[in-house]
Amino acid sequence: MPISRVRKYLSQNKRPMNHFLVYLFCFSVYLYNFSALASVINTHYEKALISFNKSEFDSAKIHLKNALSQPSEHLPSRILNARLLLVLGKGSLVEVELKKAELAGADKTYISTYLMDAFLLQRKFDEVLSFVDEYFYTFNNVNRNVFLLYKAQALL
Repeated sequence: MPISRVRKYLSQNKRPMNHFLVYLFCFSVYLYNFSALASVINTHYEKALISFNKSEFDSAKIHLKNALSQPSEHLPSRILNARLLLVLGKGSLVEVELKKAELAGADKTYISTYLMDAFLLQRKFDEVLSFVDEYFYTFNNVNRNVFLLYKAQALL
């Protein structure tokens, strides 16, 4: 039901109970559409993840495009897309995807290793070194060791 029709109906009918019922109906339709959209996105993501784990990258790419074409920002799909692009050797696209994921609230600790791989793939050694210097002390000991390996690779 278009918003203009709802407003027209509400302006014509002055009974508060009718207003409440109309708002309740509109809200329930909204929730139904949101849950259906989430279900579709999760289905595409799960299929993409299965395909990615089986090394069926073309199939994973199709499912991820379907998941990311929906209007919501699905972080797991975006990060999996970055991982897929990394496997395919497209470092600049990986960097773009991970920056989008970071802006959408992705955990820096989780995406940092993929970002380092993307920098190394693009031969952006200075960016690797500055990233490691900037974030070295914000991560735990395991990640610090990984960052030292990335720094060593950049220095070679």
